[in-house]
Amino acid sequence: MTATMWKDVRRGTSAGVTSLVELGVRHGLTAGECLRGSGVSADHLDGEPFWVVAEQELVVIANLVRRLGDPPGLGVEAGRAVNMGNLGIFGFALMSSAHLAEAFELAARYALLTNTCAGYVVQRTTESLALVCDFNDLGDDVRAFVIERDLTVVAGIVPMVLGTVAVPRVEVELGADRAALLAAELPADEFVPAATRTALVVPADWAARRPIHADIETVRDCVEQCERLLDSRALDTRSLVRTLLHQRGRTVRSLTALADELHIDRRTLQRRLAREGTTFRTLLDDAMRTLAAELLMTTQYSVAQVAGLLGYAETASFTHAFIRWHGTSPGRFRAHRR
Repeated sequence: MTATMWKDVRRGTSAGVTSLVELGVRHGLTAGECLRGSGVSADHLDGEPFWVVAEQELVVIANLVRRLGDPPGLGVEAGRAVNMGNLGIFGFALMSSAHLAEAFELAARYALLTNTCAGYVVQRTTESLALVCDFNDLGDDVRAFVIERDLTVVAGIVPMVLGTVAVPRVEVELGADRAALLAAELPADEFVPAATRTALVVPADWAARRPIHADIETVRDCVEQCERLLDSRALDTRSLVRTLLHQRGRTVRSLTALADELHIDRRTLQRRLAREGTTFRTLLDDAMRTLAAELLMTTQYSVAQVAGLLGYAETASFTHAFIRWHGTSPGRFRAHRR
């Protein structure tokens, strides 16, 4: 089973962003400092809950760690704010699983319904069963915080499935200081810091272990609801990139710059766009063409000013591109549409 692509489908409610802002405020930041660059305002958070995409939440996390210095335990504090009510039907599905192997499989499949920023994959050997948490798509600036947060959430789920039994082995891609804080949240017989992966590992014969709230009828109903929710939360990368590039005031001109803004690897973003049949250059060209026409028709900016707003160093280069897009010069285009 391959790791789920959480950025391809995950949408969460604004409650996750609200919780992060509250964390920042407790540490002396303003809501505006927490939200800067996310496309979410403090006024939005005061209203009815609304949908946000994972990238917006990652911008808020990046603001927190940058302004607060990324202290060990900050992600743990964020994870403690997540409870069973936040997990919803996903939590009930895990609790009612017929056996531990099914709980791991459901976690890997439906973690996208939570605010996790990891992909999950189940790995089996003759000796062990492991739920591996894949954080490789995250930028270095936010990875430690997210690992702390997500594993703290996992720590809250484990007792609902296993009861008071400690996890036999936990491996984390964090240093000893951060790992020690997580070990206090997630009891394990063996807690391994500075590992090559992040994973919960149990003996192979634990696969058949029955969770304390196992119920076949309940888990069947939960899975049906999880499938419907998963279908309703589809979000393709192409739509996200197009939305970002079509926003006025943006001067993102490279794939690398956009990947950095989204806190993901450049090659990951490139692969996802290719999988959806497009490229960054194609989407950027479309955005520039649309924004150029919009600015010429709806503002009083000169052609040189429009060129500058779109990131062109020379007006001649912008004019050449505009003629390629619209078959006429910027000046003539404006004159015929006013």
